[in-house]
Amino acid sequence: MWMQFSGIAFDEEGIISFREEDRFCHNPFLVALQAVIGEYVLNDYYGKEGMLIPRYFCLEDLEDPTQCPVCRRAMEWLIARAVSKGDACLWAYDFDGAYNGTQLTAPWYSAYGQAYVILALLQWSRFDEQYQELLEKAVKGLLLSVGSGGCMLEMEDGVWFEEIVGSECTHIFNAHLISLIALLQVKERQGYEWLENPVDRGLRAFYQLMDRMDTGINSAYDSKKKYDCMWQLVPEDMGRQIRIRALAVSDEEGERELELSGMECFEVKDRWIAGIDWGVSDEEGYRPILQGEILHPEAVPGGERQNTFAYFKNVTCSDDCFTLRIDYKTEQDTALLLFKNCAEAGYQPLGYVSRVELPAEKQTARVRIPFSAIAEHVPQMYHKYHIQLLEELDRLLPDFKGRYLIDKFRNYRMEQRLREFQRMQEPPILKGLSVSVNEQCGLFCKMCDLGIQNRNSSMFYYMKNEQERKELELDMLVDRCREALGELEVVQIIGTEPTLWLKLPEAVATLTQLGLKVLVTTNGINLKNMLRPLVEAGLSELDISIDGPHDVHDEIRGKNGLFREIMQVLEENRELLDSAIPNGFQLRIGVAITPMNYRHLSELLDEIKGTPVRSVWCTHMNYITEETAARHTAANPRYPIGASCTHPDMDPTLVNPWLMYRSLVDTKRLAAKEGIELICVPALEDYEDYWEFYHSDRLTEGCSPLCRAPFRTMQVNSNGSVCVMSRCYQFEIGNIYQNSLHDIFYSRSMMEFRECVSRGLWDPCKRCCAIM
Repeated sequence: MWMQFSGIAFDEEGIISFREEDRFCHNPFLVALQAVIGEYVLNDYYGKEGMLIPRYFCLEDLEDPTQCPVCRRAMEWLIARAVSKGDACLWAYDFDGAYNGTQLTAPWYSAYGQAYVILALLQWSRFDEQYQELLEKAVKGLLLSVGSGGCMLEMEDGVWFEEIVGSECTHIFNAHLISLIALLQVKERQGYEWLENPVDRGLRAFYQLMDRMDTGINSAYDSKKKYDCMWQLVPEDMGRQIRIRALAVSDEEGERELELSGMECFEVKDRWIAGIDWGVSDEEGYRPILQGEILHPEAVPGGERQNTFAYFKNVTCSDDCFTLRIDYKTEQDTALLLFKNCAEAGYQPLGYVSRVELPAEKQTARVRIPFSAIAEHVPQMYHKYHIQLLEELDRLLPDFKGRYLIDKFRNYRMEQRLREFQRMQEPPILKGLSVSVNEQCGLFCKMCDLGIQNRNSSMFYYMKNEQERKELELDMLVDRCREALGELEVVQIIGTEPTLWLKLPEAVATLTQLGLKVLVTTNGINLKNMLRPLVEAGLSELDISIDGPHDVHDEIRGKNGLFREIMQVLEENRELLDSAIPNGFQLRIGVAITPMNYRHLSELLDEIKGTPVRSVWCTHMNYITEETAARHTAANPRYPIGASCTHPDMDPTLVNPWLMYRSLVDTKRLAAKEGIELICVPALEDYEDYWEFYHSDRLTEGCSPLCRAPFRTMQVNSNGSVCVMSRCYQFEIGNIYQNSLHDIFYSRSMMEFRECVSRGLWDPCKRCCAIM
C-alpha cells in the first residue's frame, strides 16, 4: 500500500529518517516519537512483516525529554519545520507517496503525524511551559478543515481526522483514534474548553463507523467504499461432491454474475476463479470442486489444502451488507465453507459468514455478507495497536461506546492462537520430572513464597510439608525413574536447595547412568562444595539463580556477598567448566525479573561478561494476586490456590513498562555485543506487552494459551508427594512411596485435570512459568 522505506538511521542532524534515492526523508510521526523516547525510536523500526511499526506510549510512563540530547534535537527540528497557517501550525511529510489510488506529493499533511507532534509537545510542556504556545498552535492545526489545507473532514454528523487527504478520503482508523487521544489528553491537562465540540464530533463520527472496524476475524485498517474480494471455497464434507454453475455478487451497483461453464471464467478480469481443484464443467455448465481422499488424503480443517478460489473486484456497498449467490448441485445436504486470506495468519474463516448451507433439494443459495467482513484486515502488530488505542480511549472516556470492540478484538487473537495450539496438542507422555529433594534453603528471597513464609501459597503447601520425612530417599527416586525409562527423558532437581542435599552428586551420577539428562537449579549458597562433584558426576546442566548485579542480587536474596562468592567459585573452576562443555555440559544463569531488578539487567551482564557464564535465562515474575486467588478458589474449590509473590517490593504495578522496555533493549544489545546467549520468557516484545503483563490480568502475547505442563511433566516433593508443579493448584496426585510415576501420571485425577486445563487457562495460570 505504501512506498518501501530503506536505510533507517539518524541523518547528519541526528534526526530519525530513511533514505529515498540520494536524500534523507522525514516522517513527522517518527520525529515526534524521537522527541519523547530519544534513541529508542530506532529500535524495532520494522516489524517481522517489514512494515513500519505503529507505536504508542503512555506519556506518564516516559521520562523528562528535555534532559535528553537526542530528544532535544528532534524537538528543535519540529520547531524549525512548523508551517504556520494563521494561528495554527502543521508539520509536513517531505517525501512523495501513494495510498488507495491517492498520489501524495511533498509537502503533504496527515492527521496521524500531527497527532504525534501534539503528544510530543504535550510531554515537553509538562516539563517546560515555554512549549505550551506551540502546543496550542499544533492542536489548532489538527482542527484545520480539509478545505483550509488541513486534515479534518466534515461528515454528516461529525468530523473525521484524515490520515490521507485526497479526492476521495479513506477513513483510516489509526489516525482518527490517535487524534482523539491527543485532543483528549490536551483537554485534560491544559483545560482547553474549546476542544469539547471537536472531540464530541470526532467521537460521533467514530461511533458511526466503528462497526466497520470489525471484520469478524480481526480489525480493519480503514473504511473504504469498495473492496476487492477473494474467497477460498472449501467443501465441508469429504466425499459429498459440490458442482457450481455460477457465482454472483449483488451490491449497490447491481448484480454481477460469473458463469463457470467455459474456460473464460479463469480469465483475470473484474471477476474470475482460480485454482487447480476446479474440475471440468459438465454438459449443464456445472463445474465440480475436486476434493476427497484421492485428491486430498488429509482433511482440510483450515482451508489450507483446497485450491479453489473466486475473485470479485470493486464490491461496492454504502449499506451494511451485500449478497453472494451460488447456483449449485449436490446429491446430499452439505455446506460450503468460505475462507479469506489473512496474510501472516494464513487462511481464516470469513468473518460473520463462513458457512453456506447447500440443501440437496435446492439449487440456489443466497447469503448476506456484512461489508466489513471483506474489509482489509490489519496485520497482527496493527491489530494489537488498535486494541491499545481503544483501551486508551476507554481510559480517557468514562462512557466510551467502543468498549465492546476491545474484548472482541482480543478474543479473535486468542481464538486463533487456541486453534494453533490445539492442532499441536499431543497425547500425554511423561518426558520430564521435577524433583524437590529437601526442605532446606538457607536464603530469604523476596520473590519466593518460601523465603517470605507465605503459608497460603502453593509453593509453601508442597515444599514445606509438616511430615516427618524431610528428605527424599535416593533409592526410591532412582527406582521410580528406572521404572519410567522409555518415556522419561529429563530429571530436573530444583529444590528446595539441592546443593544442601549431601546425596546430590550420587543422585546425578546414578540417574545419568540410567540415560537420563539431569539438571540442577541452585541458589549458589553451597556451590563451593558441590560444583566439582556435580560436574564430575556427569551433570547435564547447572542453572544458578542470580537476580542482578552484586548489590541488587544480594538484597533480593538476603545474603551479603553471595554474588561475589558465586562468581569466585566459577572463576576458580573455569578449567573444569571449560573441559566439561565439549561433553555437553551447560552452565546457565537464571534471572527472575521483578520490580526490584528490572532496571539493572544490563548491569548484570556487565558484571558477568568476563566469567565462564555464556547463557542467561530471564523469566518474568510469576505472581498471583489475592483477588485472583480468591476468585478462582471460590469458583473451583477442587483446585484451590493461594496468592503468590506477595512481598510489597514485588508488587507488579511498581514496574514502569517504558523503563522495562528500555532495560531489555539495552540488555539484548549488550548480550549480542558480548556473545552471551540471552533468552527471555515469555517473549514479550514491546512496551504494550510489558504494560499488559505487569498491569493487567490478561493473557499476554508470548504466553501459551494452553498449559502443556500436565501433559509432559510432574513434580516429586521431598515427602514423596506428587503435584503438577510447585506453583500449580493445591491438589496432590499421588505419592511415589505408594505408586509408580506411570500410575500417577496416567491416573484418573490427572486425566480430569488435563480435561479442565484443555478448555483454556484459568486466571492464576496467566502469570505462571509453565505457559511462558
